[in-house]
Amino acid sequence: MEDVRSTLLVQELAGMRSKSVPRQYIVQQEDQPTIAATASFPIVDLGRLSQPDGDANEAVKLRQAMESWGLFMVTNHGIEDALMDNVMNVSREFFQQHLGEKQKYTNLIDGKHFQLEGYGNDQVKSDTQILDWLDRLYLKVDPADERNLSVWPKHPESFRDVLDEFLIKCDGVKNSLLPSMAKLLKLNEDYFVRQFSDRPTTIARFNYYPQCPRPDLVYGMKPHSDATILTILMVDNDVGGLQVLKDGVWYDVPTKPHTLLINLGDHMELLLKLTVSL
Repeated sequence: MEDVRSTLLVQELAGMRSKSVPRQYIVQQEDQPTIAATASFPIVDLGRLSQPDGDANEAVKLRQAMESWGLFMVTNHGIEDALMDNVMNVSREFFQQHLGEKQKYTNLIDGKHFQLEGYGNDQVKSDTQILDWLDRLYLKVDPADERNLSVWPKHPESFRDVLDEFLIKCDGVKNSLLPSMAKLLKLNEDYFVRQFSDRPTTIARFNYYPQCPRPDLVYGMKPHSDATILTILMVDNDVGGLQVLKDGVWYDVPTKPHTLLINLGDHMELLLKLTVSL
C-alpha cells in the first residue's frame, strides 16, 4: 500500500528547533496527555522465582502482576549489565548517524510503498492521521532464515552481533518465566511454551523519541496493546515516559537500571481467559 506522509522524519523535525509542532502530530484536546498517577509497581526477581522449589514471595508478586497489571518489572533475569548497556549504546549510535546512512534501511520501497521492516515511521494511511512523535527501526529476527538483512544496519559495526547476543538472552528470560507462570496457575510447566509454533515470530523494535517542543500536545506512541504472547522491553532510564492503563487510570511505569519490563500481550491474555479464572 502507498504511504502518505510528510517528507521529514521526526528526528529531522526536532533538529529544526521549532517552538511549534506540525498539526499532523497534535492530538485532539480530549486525548492529550495528562499527568499520570503513581502506584507501587510489581517487581519480580526472576532468578528466585525460577528456583526448582520456587519462591513464595516472588510467586505472590507475579500473581499480582498477572491479575492487576499485565505488565511488570523483572530483576535478576540473567542478562549481563554490560550487554544491556551495549544494546542501548548501539541503538543510540544508529539513530545519531546522519540521515543518509539511516535511509539505506528505509521502510519505504521506491520512496512510497510501505513495508513493516526497516527504518522510518509507522504506516501513514491518510492526511488526517495523527502521527506519533517517534522514529523507529523494525526488524524481524525470527525465524532467522526470514530475516531481511538488507534493512539490518551495518553501522555501528557491532549492531548485528550485539542484537543476536541479546536475543539469545531474551529467549532465556522467556524460557524461565513461562514455566513459572504455568506452575503458578497449576498448569503443566510447558503449557505456555507449547503455544508457540515450531517457527515462532520474534520482532525487535527500536523506538527513538526526539526532544519535542510541546510534549503536552503529542503522543510519543499512541495508546495500544501488543498482539503478542510476551513483549520484553528495555527502557532508556534517561527518557522514561512509558505508561500503563489499569482500572481506567493511566500510571507512570518506573524505570530502574538494568531491569526488564515484561508485557503480557493480547495472545497471552486470551490464553489466560481460556485456561484459568484469575
